[in-house]
Amino acid sequence: VQAANVNTLKKQIAEQNLGARERELQVALQKQEKYQQAVQDVTLKMERTQSKLARTYPSSLGDLDKQLKDYKEALCDIESIREDIARVRERGRQIVEMSDPEGYNTMQATLSMLTDRVDNLQALADAKGKQLQSAVKDKEKHEISMTAYKKHLKDLEDWVEEMKIRQAATPLPTDSVQSLKQYLHDNQTLQEDLNNRLQQVSDLAVQCDALCERETPSNAEKLRSQLTNLQTQLGNLKLAAIEKQGPIRSAIKESEKRHKEMEDHEDKGKKLQDWITDTKQLAMVP
Repeated sequence: VQAANVNTLKKQIAEQNLGARERELQVALQKQEKYQQAVQDVTLKMERTQSKLARTYPSSLGDLDKQLKDYKEALCDIESIREDIARVRERGRQIVEMSDPEGYNTMQATLSMLTDRVDNLQALADAKGKQLQSAVKDKEKHEISMTAYKKHLKDLEDWVEEMKIRQAATPLPTDSVQSLKQYLHDNQTLQEDLNNRLQQVSDLAVQCDALCERETPSNAEKLRSQLTNLQTQLGNLKLAAIEKQGPIRSAIKESEKRHKEMEDHEDKGKKLQDWITDTKQLAMVP
């Protein structure tokens, strides 16, 4: 009976030891799984952060704003990744306590790899920061150029509106040849001014193309459309000025003809008056 009790006791102790060992293995397995998941999460976060920093020089102002936002997020991500690595290191330490030397070496290699990668991310972020600083300076230059461009464009648009009003309010004079000739001279001066401003529009077109390269497609289309509209209005003014030349010259000829006829008529009248006067004087001679 005693022997049977001893055997039973041994069996119970063995079962308890086996159960404890199984629980230890289960706990170790759970810690291992959490450690591996933590490593995987950090790796994925690194990849996402790297994608935010790996983009090329901003191609537009909108792209610059997006990259500045991504850059700030990436800096926060890097700090968060360093904290994540510290937690991975702690999880790894807990595993090493119940692991073998090979497991320890594997963990150290993983931690070294993660540390190297986050250091590389930091270097990439530093380089990206310098690139974006340069892009911000370019943006400031672009804004200065855009302000000057828009002012020049507005000045031309205001001039066009003034000329349209002036032309509509200035009818063809009919009182004298001198007034008509002055009107023709003013018309020729207007054409010269229009040619000068059309050349300015051509110069602005070059500036517009350069500015549009940094703008969104919709803004670029708006800028080009505005300049095209101005060019069209200037062209219409010039065409109207050219078409006025013929009627003005005809009016000058007609006016000169009328003046000549009036002068001839006055001259004939004067001669007739002189003849009558002479005739009366002769008749009075005794």
